[in-house]
Amino acid sequence: MKILELIRPAYLEVRRIGNNIRRSIEYSLSAKKKDIKIAISTVLGYSEQTIPKLINDLKKYGFSGNSIYVFEGGHNKIEHSFAGYHYYKIDHNSFDLNGLITINELNLNADYWLLLHDTVTIGKKFKKMVYTCQFKNFLGLKLLKKDVSMNIGFYSMPLIRQNSEYLHSFKNTDYTEKGLLNAKERGAIEEDYIFKNSQNIGYVHYDLQYRVKCENDVMYKGRLRRMEYYPQLDMTKYKANFVTDKEWIIKL
Repeated sequence: MKILELIRPAYLEVRRIGNNIRRSIEYSLSAKKKDIKIAISTVLGYSEQTIPKLINDLKKYGFSGNSIYVFEGGHNKIEHSFAGYHYYKIDHNSFDLNGLITINELNLNADYWLLLHDTVTIGKKFKKMVYTCQFKNFLGLKLLKKDVSMNIGFYSMPLIRQNSEYLHSFKNTDYTEKGLLNAKERGAIEEDYIFKNSQNIGYVHYDLQYRVKCENDVMYKGRLRRMEYYPQLDMTKYKANFVTDKEWIIKL
């Protein structure tokens, strides 16, 4: 037993180095040549609190402005501008699915779209983790294998096209309080719908299939949230509305 305890640190270090080498090889063979774009779903009245830092970090860690797309729900018509990244004001508020719905409607192409929320922050390894994913022939990659992923993950254009009817049905243009609450509740009930109801779906870094529940009741942008860390993408998510399935707070 003492011998095992003595060699365990060395074993773990060798394993860590081996994993890093493997990921470097996977990078050259898998995602390096793929056109991967970032789709960030946000809403009018909240984006100014979250988007600037996320954009700055994406650029700081090596993403070009042409690969970053922000989809801001809550407007009456679609408007596009470019100020260092693609910024779309969109004619609906469909929360998590703002990005996918608009990508589908406007035929915005990429090999894979990585759908993110505006309530995430990223670390220095984020780009490396994105480009060492094993895409193989998967149509999409879900963040978590054994739990819901908040719709976060990679979506290929064929996967988005296959789910056009569903995305169209989810599009919410009712900006009344009731309309927004209904859309939010439906989103919670149907979380990860596309991943769950499609074939040929993989997982983001299947060897890192866990999350770290860091802390509850963390104040983030004026609200108490649960902070969770996802090593699969070196990403932290600040989650709201996690107490009960029926407890929604809409601030626009």
